[in-house]
Amino acid sequence: MAQAGSAFVKILADDSQARKTINGFFGFMKKTSSIAAGVVGGLAVFETIQSTFSGLGQATIGANADMETYQNTLATVLKSSEKATKMLAWANKFAAQTPFEIPDIVEATTKLETYGISAKDTLGNIGDMAAITGKPLIMAVEAIADAKI
Repeated sequence: MAQAGSAFVKILADDSQARKTINGFFGFMKKTSSIAAGVVGGLAVFETIQSTFSGLGQATIGANADMETYQNTLATVLKSSEKATKMLAWANKFAAQTPFEIPDIVEATTKLETYGISAKDTLGNIGDMAAITGKPLIMAVEAIADAKI
């Protein structure tokens, strides 16, 4: 077997244009992805703001509907829309000064007034009793109503 010699061939080529094109393409992709990320981020911020305001609007509508329901309930019990308006204003003020919420106060007021007990005169003491015993306000109201009957 005869052995052939080896030859090394060196091929030189100018690939600078190809490198520029590839680098340009990758630069374009970076810019595009950066823009896309900004758009996605902006949409996320917009959606968060939109859902926040939507939630606030629904909460406001719900609170207004609740207040109207409370007004109607008190008007029925007190047999006067004017008295109900005044009682609801008092309930709001009472709620601001105590740990009790408006729905609990309106329910307690409704029960007391139904039993012929003045909520304005007694609810402060009844609330203190509920707080001391760790019971819900309505339970204390029912205990007083049961004791009166």
